Amino acid sequence: MADVAKLNVICADMQELLNGSATPLAEHSVNAISNMINKKQYSDFLDLAESFGESMAFVNHNELTNLLLKAWTINADVINAERKAIKKKLQSLLEDKKADPDNVAKNEELLAQVNQRRAMVTAAVIRFKAMTVIGLEEFKKNPQLEAVALHDERIARQSL
Repeated sequence: MADVAKLNVICADMQELLNGSATPLAEHSVNAISNMINKKQYSDFLDLAESFGESMAFVNHNELTNLLLKAWTINADVINAERKAIKKKLQSLLEDKKADPDNVAKNEELLAQVNQRRAMVTAAVIRFKAMTVIGLEEFKKNPQLEAVALHDERIARQSL
């Protein structure tokens, strides 16, 4: 539950960042993202926040990227906890010879769904980790920036 609370705080920070830019969000967009947070549709909210960042010229992109990385990482923790609980329940059902086959199938489907969500979230975390290594200002300074080489160099320095 602590992770969900952290995620709510980061989502609120993101909402504030997007609304506080020179071109704040339209009312229907504010309502949509608020509904997503209230319904705990965090992945949908984060995807939408990222798309707002791509289309809003005056938002602080580095700050948004850092918030998105934190949020996706915490969302991954939430999904991993959910996966662990489903696996534990499924394992106990599989060990019970009297378990209802429909219940077993339902839990296997739930596990497959959470594994799919986990894969998507893991990909987002990896993507945002890479994006936070090089700030937007460096691309503004040098349009011919060799981003892959610079990324690899910085990662190598971090691991020393």
